[in-house]
Amino acid sequence: MDLLLVMPKPGETITEALIVNWLKSEGNSVEEKEPIFEMETEKAVFEYESPLKGTLQKILVKGGQKVAVGTPIAAFSVEEAEGKRYVTMGVAIAASGETAQSTPSAPSSDVPADTFVFATPPPRKSAPVSPNLSNVTPLRSEPSTSRPKIFLSPYLKKVARELNITDKDLAKIKGHGPEGRITEQDLKNFRSTSATPGVLDPKMEAIRARIAENLTKSKRDIPHAGAGVEIDLTPLYEEYQKLKVQASQKHGVKLTLFVPFSYAAVQILKTDPYLNSVYAGEGKVQILTEVNLGISVAGDQGLLVPVLKSAQGYAFVDFWKKFQDLIERTRTRKIKPDEMIGGTFTVNNPGALGSDKILQIIPPGQVAILGFNRVVQKPAVVEGKVVPRYMMNADLQFDHRVADGREALRFLTALKKQIEVMSLPDLIGQSINGS
Repeated sequence: MDLLLVMPKPGETITEALIVNWLKSEGNSVEEKEPIFEMETEKAVFEYESPLKGTLQKILVKGGQKVAVGTPIAAFSVEEAEGKRYVTMGVAIAASGETAQSTPSAPSSDVPADTFVFATPPPRKSAPVSPNLSNVTPLRSEPSTSRPKIFLSPYLKKVARELNITDKDLAKIKGHGPEGRITEQDLKNFRSTSATPGVLDPKMEAIRARIAENLTKSKRDIPHAGAGVEIDLTPLYEEYQKLKVQASQKHGVKLTLFVPFSYAAVQILKTDPYLNSVYAGEGKVQILTEVNLGISVAGDQGLLVPVLKSAQGYAFVDFWKKFQDLIERTRTRKIKPDEMIGGTFTVNNPGALGSDKILQIIPPGQVAILGFNRVVQKPAVVEGKVVPRYMMNADLQFDHRVADGREALRFLTALKKQIEVMSLPDLIGQSINGS
């Protein structure tokens, strides 16, 4: 049975997206939930997983094109029973002669604007027309050449995707494994020798362009100001060093200091929400009750900011698990577009990269970003004596239209007090000896 896959709707407010590049070629077999192309929205580039199992017959929209949600982008051949199920589920539409010959168009008006869809609903009933995929014309066609099947394990397929190595590239690689199979080192050698110095691949260019656009808008429109405090982390840091391995094993989630720092910031915003706000123009400030916490994540894709929605409602352990889950899925490109919008206050962790002080750019639509720098053991005066203490600088950049130094330092001094009295064993319900 012949079906048409259409441009999916990856988020509530997203009406179009860019196909960066296809991960599959015409003639390839595809499994359900197997990544088939990379899509760029306003927030990120991510892999789109196929809702179909079958053979990719024809690519209708080549990589590098932006298309509306609901536009036919590829033709598939699937088993009859599966095809009927896909059409009934609404994840694909039948490829009739009429559909195949028509030009890809905007999504059907029958699809509610707030509905997540993989495909437009089947067309209204009309006289039956026999499928005729020979008439389906790509927006930009590519000559298809038959190639011998190349075996890659699931792990090597993942490595190839991370290195942006296409099926065409694989045909050029000489394998040095058993029976001439391609190895991980073959993939890495190919990428290192084929990369053009000083030129980003198309996927990274798209990400850098989006980051540049957003940050330029922020710096242009928002008058930035900054403030900072030094925080004595000694009790918290010593507890963390004793508990981090046990706690991570007990809860199955990696524990970093970024988590309690960010949790403390949310607790301050619950009682003093002034910086959890939006500048509404003409001197008006809208204070928000929901803390949708943006989390700056630096990775191979560039700087991305997933959002932990309603962060103020979580106890520490649940906050920790959801916080870390967002970071991991962002780094592995499994984050959803809707999980990267709606932030109201952002936290950043430049200390993980060795920073002692940072000047940050406020995300558009927010009024503040908080950065935690590295933890350093240094001499400090405690009760009249010079003793070694673990210290950290926290930097806050804020929108000067909304806040002055008074509001910024009110937040920072409250944060300092909160972190300096935090008890990690109490937060995670675990004693120092692990019980």
